[in-house]
Amino acid sequence: MLSGSNNMLPGHNGMLPGSNGMLPGLLFVLVLIIFIIQIWKFYKREVVKTTNELCESSDCIRCCKNVFIIEQAQSIFQKTFSKNKNLKRIEAAIFSSLTKSKYVLYVENLKACSVWSIEDLPDSYRSDIKKLEENAMYFLQEYYLLEDSNNKYVSSQWSKIFLYNQGVQNLKMTNFFQKTSSILKQCKNILEGCFFGYSFFSIVYPNTFIAEHTGPTNTRLRCQVALSIPKLELGDKCELIVAGKKVEWESGKAALFDDSFLHSVQYTSKSRLKSRILLIVDFWHPDLKLEERLCIQKCYS
Repeated sequence: MLSGSNNMLPGHNGMLPGSNGMLPGLLFVLVLIIFIIQIWKFYKREVVKTTNELCESSDCIRCCKNVFIIEQAQSIFQKTFSKNKNLKRIEAAIFSSLTKSKYVLYVENLKACSVWSIEDLPDSYRSDIKKLEENAMYFLQEYYLLEDSNNKYVSSQWSKIFLYNQGVQNLKMTNFFQKTSSILKQCKNILEGCFFGYSFFSIVYPNTFIAEHTGPTNTRLRCQVALSIPKLELGDKCELIVAGKKVEWESGKAALFDDSFLHSVQYTSKSRLKSRILLIVDFWHPDLKLEERLCIQKCYS
């Protein structure tokens, strides 16, 4: 028998054939993997963050609770308003919501305009918006006083601080934002008293894209008061797109649009130093009569 020391074939040095040639190849693969990892880390820092999950709330009337809300509205209308002939288009909207509409409430024969000119609004609306613009600096000062809030709802790179959420007053926040709340109460056309009404601070952080979405109804116009708009560098974007129309904010000025149209937000910034801050307030659509507003308030509250 061969001894253990003689078990090796003649000329064999104990290494696998060609192993000397494999080492440079393995080193190359290792360096390549490290390089790819570093590129991926850089990409993750620079990529524009997209928020597609616009709603995470189980109480959202636009998605999670829309069937319940619609059926409740139908029941209330049937019991309270069914004999009122002045509410025919509201009745038609309420009872077609589950079968013919993608909205919770879509009322026919309201002026459909994606981006509204403030000059075209009734006097009382222009007065409300002027009041908001004149107090934009006070709104921003109160916002900066709030260092932290349990009421801040964050979705990716978009956060909100609600004063009124689906028609419900947030007493903690309205007590804190006393000046802001006082001004809002002076506005005559704010949508309140029902699920469709919101007032909140909206903060978008640099390099964020909010995907296209629509609101739950065409019975409101959304007013965005620009409180702090970052100075853009070449190639930066900070804009709202409504049905293909671009809206660029200007600090201290209001923009008005119908959020039943598809809309999205993009804020890209190389410096990534400042956030975009708005105060968002919902107004009744000006074509709605007082009787119709009261009916909607009753059915959707």
